[in-house]
Amino acid sequence: METILNGWKTKLLHRGEATFDAINEAKGFDSNILHFSCHGVYRLDAPFESYLSLAGGDYLRLQYILQHVRLNEAKLVVLSACESGVVDPRDAADEHYGFPTAFVFAGAPTVWATFWSVEDVATALLTVRAYENLRHGEVNKSEALRKAQLWLRHVTAGELVEILASRVDGTDDPSVYASVMKSRQELAKGDPNRKPFCDPYFWGAFHTVGV
Repeated sequence: METILNGWKTKLLHRGEATFDAINEAKGFDSNILHFSCHGVYRLDAPFESYLSLAGGDYLRLQYILQHVRLNEAKLVVLSACESGVVDPRDAADEHYGFPTAFVFAGAPTVWATFWSVEDVATALLTVRAYENLRHGEVNKSEALRKAQLWLRHVTAGELVEILASRVDGTDDPSVYASVMKSRQELAKGDPNRKPFCDPYFWGAFHTVGV
């Protein structure tokens, strides 16, 4: 399925579909936006062996990106994965071996990545909000992410309950529906004016690399 965000084409490979071969066969690397929502591991002992986990036990390794991936159409790569923006702090040279720099080397002008293991619900809310900011077309990619982080920091539980109620109506995926409803029920407990994601842990990991 293809979705359009402000004229940017993306191709969705959902859950078990997102294998290494499927990404190549579906020409996923030719999309305008590449969004990886998966587990990521950065290996301090062997940076080139760092990887993003794909379906079917496949991996997208940092070395493969540097050697083989060319992003001729990419406008943005979103690494919604744990440790996707980590580099080795012990050696300044290893800055060149992180996922963001690898995707920039491959041709992406901008990468959103994370410094630590991120929480699923907060990350989903943050990235959706950032895409909505881009769709409005009034901010650049870096500002779209920053505004989403500020929003997540200050949004109340009561506001999120209403937002999730409106979004769950449009989904036809039972697992997504169940996950959203569970999150909504949890947020509905307690003080509706509390700010459940105000701690920097929930929003501070994401950063922009590139232009």
